[in-house]
Amino acid sequence: MKNKFFPFVLVALTVGLYLSSCSSRVSSPTSELPQVSYGDSKGDAAPAEHDPEMDTAVSEGCLTAWRKALAGKADEAIADLKALDDAHPKTGTIAMMMGQVMEHAGRKKEAAGYYKEAVNRSRYSSLYLFKYAEQLRKTGDAKGSIPEYRTLLKQTPNFAPAHIGIAQSLLTLDKNSKEAREEIKQALILEPENTDAKRLSKQVGLKP
Repeated sequence: MKNKFFPFVLVALTVGLYLSSCSSRVSSPTSELPQVSYGDSKGDAAPAEHDPEMDTAVSEGCLTAWRKALAGKADEAIADLKALDDAHPKTGTIAMMMGQVMEHAGRKKEAAGYYKEAVNRSRYSSLYLFKYAEQLRKTGDAKGSIPEYRTLLKQTPNFAPAHIGIAQSLLTLDKNSKEAREEIKQALILEPENTDAKRLSKQVGLKP
């Protein structure tokens, strides 16, 4: 039996979360971010109303591809997703899943490219923007990640992981960055027990 919440659950899956059951409940640091699947190719159209049939086709196709990726068949999964993308162009969820497949396969630079495409398709999705910024940082492009984090923080200023991410990028470029210290402080205000924020606080010598 299909569940009306399945498309939402799949989007969560594409960012490395988990799919538990038909009545899935998702728990993740990214669960508070707005989640949007559609936009125009330039990313500046308002979020489109979803077509339930398209949502189902995209969700089922992405889930099948993800299962192949988990089985070590990343190239086959990407081929399936490209065919799905041809049938349903401009869908951010598909580009996001391509990024997730590549990230799972350890092909991080390719993953960043697909995450960027997901962002371009839906600039309104803070979820996609977060994954793109994170992937840039993790592949060594700290400088490139900073404007993406800043855009994200304008959309979701109370999202602690974004403050942590930009702080890490800033510290990569300048270990004495004052801006990084302020971002760490803000992350700790939002999430006092966040282990990454506490680690960074100790790293830069902030007083408790």
